[in-house]
Amino acid sequence: MDSVGVVSAPDGTGYLMCTVDDTTGSSFTDAAVQIAVQLHHLIPTRWATGLIIEDTVSLSEAARRTMGVRSKQSLRQLAAGERRSKQPFPAPVINAEGYRLYSWAAIANHLRSLGDEVPATDSEGVLLDRMLAGRAAAHEASRAAGRLPAEERKLWQALDSA
Repeated sequence: MDSVGVVSAPDGTGYLMCTVDDTTGSSFTDAAVQIAVQLHHLIPTRWATGLIIEDTVSLSEAARRTMGVRSKQSLRQLAAGERRSKQPFPAPVINAEGYRLYSWAAIANHLRSLGDEVPATDSEGVLLDRMLAGRAAAHEASRAAGRLPAEERKLWQALDSA
């Protein structure tokens, strides 16, 4: 993890916000799993319960999210105006120090207007979010099983060993 911060929502929910500098070539999945494991090692009583996916992307990440519909080169040409389209390519939301980051939602909508079939969400991120939530729920249920009356604890142990 490159940077970590804790953010509290108005309802009292705490969020651990992490950023990872992808200089190792690891995949999004590998990075998310690594962060979840590190979190549990740092705070053994806590588990990652979900994943919030940021909307800002580089053209490389946007190309990956199109699932092969567009290459980075194709998106670069659209962004530079080298390929004709009815509407201009979405402007970067961040354009500083040689880095340009775009809104994935804006890029996806633009590509759909060109007739491309682009996924609405990052399916890998959605799957990871559901897996983390399921793992946290299973851990909590396992902890709670120790507090169940004897008959219900037997049922839980039978289900757990199946």
